Amino acid sequence: MKIFTLSAFLLVAIVSSSFSNSITASPFGVVLKSFNATTDGKVTHVSWDFGDMEQEVTCLLERSEDGSAFSAVESFLVKQGFSGVMNFTDKKVAPGQFYYRLHVVKLGFIPFRSHVVSIRITKENDENVATEYRVVNPFREQVTINGKFKTGLLKVEVSGMDGRVRFRKTIQSIPNSESITFAAENLVKGTYIVRVSELKGDKSSLIMTKCIIKNAE
Repeated sequence: MKIFTLSAFLLVAIVSSSFSNSITASPFGVVLKSFNATTDGKVTHVSWDFGDMEQEVTCLLERSEDGSAFSAVESFLVKQGFSGVMNFTDKKVAPGQFYYRLHVVKLGFIPFRSHVVSIRITKENDENVATEYRVVNPFREQVTINGKFKTGLLKVEVSGMDGRVRFRKTIQSIPNSESITFAAENLVKGTYIVRVSELKGDKSSLIMTKCIIKNAE
């Protein structure tokens, strides 16, 4: 199986998010030329471009609110020999950050999953929510997140774009602090998803999910 590593990720909050690259990564001949998502702040428009399909497959468009747990929002039957652009408009989204990927399956073969793209759905009076937490990007040895965090323990979890967790940390939020910082020098160059949760006893509550980019080893 031939896999090309994706080392770039374009994220434009509120307006659009897209990623275009030539990808050949499937034991049953799936060629994904591009995968893009854009938004007007109200709905998400997702489009992708397949090369010649060697076999008939089922294509699932999946959505996630945290960049880790995905569920299908629509399925498509793609016939053998098909090539060209497919698209879908996702209207069933509330204000917030959303992540999308393609999951292509065929009985008897290992599934193919695309890279992940991200967008933010807003509403006219939601500007403060969109900028409540801000990540300093790109980073080198440490990650800084600006915002007003409640005093207490915070769980920080960093995952790759494949959904695999790279590390977890527990941070004590300082009273009246408007930022948190944690070391990330062991991460290799690339794009990741950071999730921060408030810890209360044995329970945790997710408060933010952001994309972070490391630009040097």
